[in-house]
This record gives sequence, structure tokens and C-alpha cells, in this order.
Amino acid sequence: MAHAHSVKRHKGLMDWLTTVDHKKIAILYLVAGAFFFGIGGIEALLIRVQLAKPMNDFVTAQQFNELITMHGTTMIFLGVMPVIFALMNAVIPLQIGARDVAFPFLNSLGFWTFLFGGLLLNISWFMGGAPDAGWTSIPRYLQRLTA
Repeated sequence: MAHAHSVKRHKGLMDWLTTVDHKKIAILYLVAGAFFFGIGGIEALLIRVQLAKPMNDFVTAQQFNELITMHGTTMIFLGVMPVIFALMNAVIPLQIGARDVAFPFLNSLGFWTFLFGGLLLNISWFMGGAPDAGWTSIPRYLQRLTA
């Protein structure tokens, strides 16, 4: 008689770190999006403190440009988009009657790539290399065109 191989199931935190279940990945996207949304909110508060009174020197001009750039990037790409990814991960497979997404491991890899990319971007604050091109990065681009 042939014996079926059993799949090793993890419990607790290890289950969440190794999951390929689209519903759990959707929850991970929601949690990560909320985390980055909070970071973006802190950046917005720092911008507001700087703009609270004229000639304020709470942050330098360079740091202010970094705050504007990072706030825009964080809120759109690391705060809002993960919520959309979470909704799509949770809802679309259920709407079409699928048991899971087409490539569950790739779905999981996409989340972890997003999370560590966002963390790496925010670590740049402490490494002295935060981007400072403004909210849309257009001024930097136009500077290069006219130089």
C-alpha cells in the first residue's frame, strides 16, 4: 500500500511567515499597509511641525525635501497600494471560485519583497541616503533635462 506524504504544517508565527494561503497573505498586506501608513503619518506630522511657524528650523531644507519625498512615496506605494493588494488577494479568488491564486508561492514572495523593500527604503533615513526629489520627483527630472 502506498503512503501519501504529509505536508508539514507550522503553528503560530511560523505559519504566518511561511504561508502561501491567499487569505493570510491578504491579512499580511493589510497589517504591513497599516504599519507604513502610520510611518507616513509620522512623516506628515514632522512636515506640519516644520510648517507651523515661519522661519522654523525644526528640520533643515534637505531634511524637509526628504520628508516630502518619503511621505508621498510611503503613503501611496507603501500605505495605499498594499490595501488594494489585500482586497484583491482576499476577494478575487473567491469571486471566480478558485481555491487559491494561480502561483501561491509567487504571491507570498511578492509580499515579502514589498515588505523588505519598504523597510529598506525607510532604513535610508538612518543611513543618510533618503531620497529628496520632492513628492513627484519631477523637479529633479526637469533639472537634468535643462542641465
